[in-house]
Amino acid sequence: MITRDEYKTIRQERHLIVLDTNILLELYRQPANVSRDIIAGFQKIADKVYIPHRVYEEYLENRQKICGDEQKKYKIMKHELDDSTSRFKESIRKKTNEYRKHNYSGITKLQGDIERKLDEIKETIVAYEDVHKEQFQSDLDFLKNDEVYQFVQSLKEQSRVGSEIPFSEKLKIIQEGELRYRNEIPPGYKDIEKAGTEKYGDLFIWKDIIKTAYKERSHILFISNDTKEDWWKSEKNEPDDLREELQEEFLETNPFWQIHFLTLSKFFGYLSDELEIGESLSALQLTAQEDAADLLKKLDEKIRKQICEQLATKVDQTVSTPENIYLQTISAFVEKEEKMNVYHVQMVCVFLEEKRGIHFLLEAEIEKEEYDTECELRKIEIHNVTTTAFSDEAWECMMKAKNKHLAWRKYAQSIRREIDCLIEYSKDDRNVYEILIEALRNAFKIEHFNENHRAEQYRRLCDYLMHFYDEDNNESSSENEEE
Repeated sequence: MITRDEYKTIRQERHLIVLDTNILLELYRQPANVSRDIIAGFQKIADKVYIPHRVYEEYLENRQKICGDEQKKYKIMKHELDDSTSRFKESIRKKTNEYRKHNYSGITKLQGDIERKLDEIKETIVAYEDVHKEQFQSDLDFLKNDEVYQFVQSLKEQSRVGSEIPFSEKLKIIQEGELRYRNEIPPGYKDIEKAGTEKYGDLFIWKDIIKTAYKERSHILFISNDTKEDWWKSEKNEPDDLREELQEEFLETNPFWQIHFLTLSKFFGYLSDELEIGESLSALQLTAQEDAADLLKKLDEKIRKQICEQLATKVDQTVSTPENIYLQTISAFVEKEEKMNVYHVQMVCVFLEEKRGIHFLLEAEIEKEEYDTECELRKIEIHNVTTTAFSDEAWECMMKAKNKHLAWRKYAQSIRREIDCLIEYSKDDRNVYEILIEALRNAFKIEHFNENHRAEQYRRLCDYLMHFYDEDNNESSSENEEE
């Protein structure tokens, strides 16, 4: 993506800022304060904003469902958390009653202690709702009043929405699209499974952009969160810029003009600096993930050193090769403390060395003073540490994998499948039963087994290894990784 200086240069020349459908719909998903600031920013540069007619159509088709879904989330959040806690409490009661039948010592006290902790969790949920009640109400008001729709309609009234593509021209684009999609020529071929002409939505938008750039004699900044490969080229699994084929196609019609892609977070980061709201909480919240990634790079050596120190105490083994630690951020958010920005980052981590692996969750706090480039590591904490020994074959696969976290997850899945299979056989075959115990003892370094609940324990061990990996978060990675 273009740098801040390149963005400033384009903003001083003839240009249009084109909004994709997903940008308009994203405004429903962000907190109200963030979306209002984004809308305010766009309104200040409304004369440069352009919405292709296809984007406008797609927005109108989807806005009510997205808006309704977001309202529902706010209304049911507390109920869902309460319900989850209650179901867990009931599950604990059932389990402890089973253990009580086998005369487990101290089981009644354990049940009471757990239930008291669960009651504390419920109180925490209530307190959270009380503290954030005003913010939640503001978010609901934003959605109920559909301030996004008001914003889009105001742009339409200012003639910032393009004209509909003529029917005859649409037919030509559809015919071209059939050829392009068969040969995976961007954009939009990833949507080939969609019904009817819906699959050609991206291509309609693309043709509109080319035509409008020519007509207005303008550079294009296309703001989109659609980071699929049929639009973007990637750098280290991150969207980098427009595909080269699309650059060439654009330049054939517009040899004197440039086109660049930006995600909403990157664009709003640049725009907020331009409008002098660069360190506002809204701007920080929107770019928290990207900002945290930059800060983590600066603190990489220090973080790895502290991880080694903490792991040594957790697993009672020396960990002296920090370069063998693989880190993957799963969430980041930012808070303001006077003139200090505090980033809270959660990561999953894998340490690999000599056919053994250590898997753990890491939480880090990083502080950075407003408008300063330097940052400090407040603290890191590691939790949920588990160790695994690998077979020769599994170790070779792990070392070849580009994404160690995804490889670890697949390894855990394969063990889980083998365990389920062995458990079925072991019901009738004592030899298989003994093999199962030995295999698991080697895999998980377990010295003691609960005779009554062996199978459930093994399953939980495998589930634990996969616990931090959500299918949605890994879907995009799995397409790119060769295990």
